Amino acid sequence: AELRLLGLLAGSGAVLILGLVDDVRGLGAGVKLTVQVAAAVTLWSCGWRIESVDLAGLGPGSLGALSLPLTVGWIVFVTNAFNLIDGLDGLACGVALTSTLAMCFILGPEYTFARISAIALAGALLGFLWFNFNPALIFMG
Repeated sequence: AELRLLGLLAGSGAVLILGLVDDVRGLGAGVKLTVQVAAAVTLWSCGWRIESVDLAGLGPGSLGALSLPLTVGWIVFVTNAFNLIDGLDGLACGVALTSTLAMCFILGPEYTFARISAIALAGALLGFLWFNFNPALIFMG
């Protein structure tokens, strides 16, 4: 559990620093992609993995060797998707809030920590959204 927390802090910290440096100095796409992939691999190495998928009607299926590329791809995809939709006031925050609330209802009872974390994130997003609506007083990044 401690390794997972350290991995989460390291991976998200790397992306945070990347965003700050990019805002101040501007970075090329190659540098940003490299740091995002490295952060995603760090998360995967520390146990934050997509290891199986549950396809409707087929039941759960193990990803095996596809776990690493699918996990890294998903993390990089979602990171860049939010970056792209952040230009319209309230959009990125609204999408994050909607998906976070959906997670609260979709996750089973065995995911107590994830549900509590999602509820806390939803509260933070609501507070942020209040100031991010048009005309936005604050921006995601």
